[in-house]
Amino acid sequence: MPSAPASTSNEQQRTLDLNAADGNGQYAVYQAAKAGCEEAVRALLERGPDLERKFDGRTMREHLSAKMGSNKWEKMQPPGNAPLQWRDLGEDLRTLKEKLDLLGTEEENKEECLRLLRAMPQGDRHALLAGPNAPHAVSFDGGEHTLLQALVDRGFKDGVVEVLGWLQLPQQQQQQQQCVDGTTPAKTITPLMMAARNGPAEILEELIEAGADLTKAHAPTGKGALHFLLNGGDRDVWRLEGLGLILERKPDTVNEKDDKGNTPLHLASKFWGQDLVRKLLDYGASFGERGPLGKENPVKTWPRRRWRSFSTRAA
Repeated sequence: MPSAPASTSNEQQRTLDLNAADGNGQYAVYQAAKAGCEEAVRALLERGPDLERKFDGRTMREHLSAKMGSNKWEKMQPPGNAPLQWRDLGEDLRTLKEKLDLLGTEEENKEECLRLLRAMPQGDRHALLAGPNAPHAVSFDGGEHTLLQALVDRGFKDGVVEVLGWLQLPQQQQQQQQCVDGTTPAKTITPLMMAARNGPAEILEELIEAGADLTKAHAPTGKGALHFLLNGGDRDVWRLEGLGLILERKPDTVNEKDDKGNTPLHLASKFWGQDLVRKLLDYGASFGERGPLGKENPVKTWPRRRWRSFSTRAA
């Protein structure tokens, strides 16, 4: 009986050996990356090594990213099921990622980003909107941000409006809440919290209109949207408008405390002036709530001339 062709046997052998480790527990694809042989890495990746196998406490995917650099690895790695990895879903997506990285440097990058978003195929939109733990989720900024987080973080209103517009299509509506409130394990601040912290008010309003959860608290700190808006930062005039946007829709959040015991009024009186304090008082903020370590509200330490206009409310 004739023997099997040598080429078939050799191919099987290559497949079997692909995931074999040497005496140090290292695989061939890792050794190729360690030696700086990108072509060898590509050739081995095409044959489908198991990138989820672990040695030294990390997966092969994580080792290769560290060894080659995350930007180079993101463009090279094959599709798979690991979350929060950049997928090679098309040239336009790679270009979008590159333009987002440069967004704050040139106006033409904003125009190109918007063009790419508007022309994005339906399948790629689905991946861009997917929750962070979906099989083919696409993340930005080294895995820190979802697409919407990345756009909000850069204050790119037109991009935010475009992506939120995708969610109005019937085939995308089921993704609306997980996209609008979506975070990554590396960045657990929702897009709404980012907009409340950084502005402008126009982005904050777009997210609220899209159904962002105004009652959601940041898990590690207990801060809500009002806390992020009032906890220091640049003294931009938009904060008064942003405060009104939140309180008009969720006035019952006006006295919520973070994990340290701060209410929005504690933060407003500590970091800001009379306009923001007055706005909170108009919506029922309480002077009687004590802050961290049982301390009284900082408003009560203001100079007399500033305090006089609020004294009747503090009674």
